[in-house]
Amino acid sequence: MRAWLWTYLPWSLGWLLYRTTSSQIPSRRRHPVPLTAVSVVVVVVAVVAALLTPTAAQTQCPDYIEDSCDRWSDSTTWTNDVVPGEGDVVDIDKCILLDTTTANLGGITIQPTGSLVFEPGIGNQLKVRTKYIRVEGLLRIGSEQCRYEGKATIELTGNRGDHTDSDFGQKYIGVASGGRLELHGERKMPWVKLNQTLDTPDTLEAPYFDSKKDAIEEYKSEGIVAVVINPENGLVRAAATFNVGTNSRYWFGKDEPRFVSFMDWIPANHVVMLASQKTALSSEHNTTSVLEALEKAIYCKVGRSRLRSMQPEEVWVAIAVKEQPWRTQERVGRDVDKDGFRHAQLDLMMPWLNAAFYVSSKKHYTWRWYKDTRLLAGTYDELAPVLDTTGDVRSWKHVNVILETARLTAPPPPVNQ
Repeated sequence: MRAWLWTYLPWSLGWLLYRTTSSQIPSRRRHPVPLTAVSVVVVVVAVVAALLTPTAAQTQCPDYIEDSCDRWSDSTTWTNDVVPGEGDVVDIDKCILLDTTTANLGGITIQPTGSLVFEPGIGNQLKVRTKYIRVEGLLRIGSEQCRYEGKATIELTGNRGDHTDSDFGQKYIGVASGGRLELHGERKMPWVKLNQTLDTPDTLEAPYFDSKKDAIEEYKSEGIVAVVINPENGLVRAAATFNVGTNSRYWFGKDEPRFVSFMDWIPANHVVMLASQKTALSSEHNTTSVLEALEKAIYCKVGRSRLRSMQPEEVWVAIAVKEQPWRTQERVGRDVDKDGFRHAQLDLMMPWLNAAFYVSSKKHYTWRWYKDTRLLAGTYDELAPVLDTTGDVRSWKHVNVILETARLTAPPPPVNQ
């Protein structure tokens, strides 16, 4: 298992609004009011690599797809031989096989004799867009014997008050008495244990650069620290801090032009790692030239950086490749964790060059002088090692991994020490 050692993954398989309480030819009614999507609910059913074709699916999943199901995309399935369109309210009283993404519907009611079945083998393309789905019959995505492969999305749209149900309210997927909602995604192992000790950024050996060991030019505790590295050979071209976060007229006047020149100097195709110190940008001086120089270097255009909306108490990090703006990443740390820190971190993996980069910045929300920045650069093999696990993770996609560890955290020292 290839583990990204430092990135948190907000990963999940999705979520669903599901309520249970205690209406013959499919029909459609034109909704008179234009729709404006104001909220979205997404139901995601597990993603896998291999996809069945519709023909194979019908052969392998006789329990899943009934021969009597009519296809949603077939106009003869519907009244007046017209597939439901924008704003239509759809009543289903027989088996309908959803084989295409729907228009933005006014609503769907599945009658007690009706079924809406998502066809397998469509991959990531099936989406239902509607204000609501009332299930009195069957809504099925996958089955126990033939689990759904791909990604299915149900998006609830419309404005508040467009439709209200006495049982379920507004914007809902509601299962009435006697109705059934069946969701069967791929079985996968949600977690495993490691068979070896895992290094943390504090214990990693970074052969190209480590901000805790290697010299940084004119190091200061305010402003921005920047490191430039050639990813092809690991050569550190520059490492410096720029006191553009100070309110001192002298230091800001000295470091503002240094920073502008530095960002302009960065060679093409070189990686630049950046992190805020105690305060990234001064609130007392005009930082326009600083922001524009940064944005030209990492985005090739001005007006893009998240530094523009960053608050003084927040932390910021960025990784970019000069003249490759599609690789630029920025992150602002706003939330305070359980230890009292605001924290932002990023990594850039370049396995084709056997190179990896990591940058983090954190600052205590009470003791704002208590901060820490870390910039690491090394080989991909060393900073993103292959780890042995206790379980079979072959079904996992190429994703970041959350690593649950036990740790003891010491509080920051008192100010008077």
